[in-house]
Amino acid sequence: MIINSKALLSNTNTESLKKARFDILDSINYMLKKIDAYSVTKKAFVENFKLQSPVCLVSLGKAALSMAKAAQELLNIKGGIIITNRECKNTKIKCIQSSHPIVSDKSIEAAEAVLDLINNTKEDDIVLFLISGGGSSLVELPYISLKNLQKTNDILIKSSLTINEINCIRKHLSKIKGGKILRYTKAKIVSLIISDVIDNDISTIASGLTYYDEYTFKDALDIIESHNLTNKLPKETIDFLKSKDAEYETVKQDEFDKYNTNNLIISSNDQAVNLIKKHLKQKRYNVILGPKLTKSIKEAKQTVLNYISNIRSNTAVLFGGEITIDVKEEGIGGRNQHFALLMTKHLKNKNTVFAAFATDGKDGNSPSAGAISDSYTEKRAEKLNLSIDEYIRNFDSFHFFKQLNDTIETEDTNTNFADIYTAIKY
Repeated sequence: MIINSKALLSNTNTESLKKARFDILDSINYMLKKIDAYSVTKKAFVENFKLQSPVCLVSLGKAALSMAKAAQELLNIKGGIIITNRECKNTKIKCIQSSHPIVSDKSIEAAEAVLDLINNTKEDDIVLFLISGGGSSLVELPYISLKNLQKTNDILIKSSLTINEINCIRKHLSKIKGGKILRYTKAKIVSLIISDVIDNDISTIASGLTYYDEYTFKDALDIIESHNLTNKLPKETIDFLKSKDAEYETVKQDEFDKYNTNNLIISSNDQAVNLIKKHLKQKRYNVILGPKLTKSIKEAKQTVLNYISNIRSNTAVLFGGEITIDVKEEGIGGRNQHFALLMTKHLKNKNTVFAAFATDGKDGNSPSAGAISDSYTEKRAEKLNLSIDEYIRNFDSFHFFKQLNDTIETEDTNTNFADIYTAIKY
């Protein structure tokens, strides 16, 4: 939950702005309580699955600990492993604290531990995968060197590629992603998935660990070329993608259909946005759902501004999404804080509060979950001699908002379903 609400409410100059800030923060807290990973996982078992046999558990991602706790309370677990970027505490089964967002030797250790586990399963066994965001880096077994994979991932996540494009490339550099992990076991596979992808494409979440992939090596190379990344990525990465054939290809649908698998989305960005909508309606706002923001931050900013300019007072506009940002400097921040910083230049005299929030509680390379800005923020920055343009150029949004005490700080949210953007006009 948000832990600095009191400070965030005091950082403005009118009661109307304070109320709008409170209502945004309160709606985020409401949403997080309603669909925490533990609760949605438990509900999924009760409503969708009756797994009577002992199951082999693989829980991975940012919400892995909470999801595993639900499974252990309801199921007979005969063996298992938890892989997360959180600190492993009070776990009855093996837990590996891996790395995110860049792969490391811990990612490889985690992948090898999963393969050791499922290699020992038989056709009448059940392997339960509990998957949440972050799996693309937390668990990995690459074809190329770790050093070059790290460099590749760093370039990709700082580019303007969408998550689907990034994961197309990742899958083709991996021995287990794009459904390839299914080749290591004959057991029945059940995957419960918290989606951190806006279109809930199972082949993209955690790079499609237990699902088929429609993309090819050629698609990966086309994406790299279209974004002018060929000469920026390591030579080993490009050489591997150019030289490999069908033997190294990801699992396609005809092969996938031969496996005994069941993949189910149990929580998503749509669910989160609709809960916030419900809560703000209870507060008597007129609530408008805007389109999903999945393209460049420049386009996202214009979309939000268009809505703000055309709504009446006492109206809230909600957007789910995961925008792309091409990072050119080594500042501290993330796409949410940078978005809020860009919006700050346009909120003056608009009687509006805007918040951008990462539902996993961590925005980019900063310790914050996002930021909040309003019609008075620019004036406050001027009083502190903070140049908005300079912080934008340096991609240093965290330090801008930190000096204004307007970063959003949370406890561990125990979940991850992309980002949420809220604007209230009072």
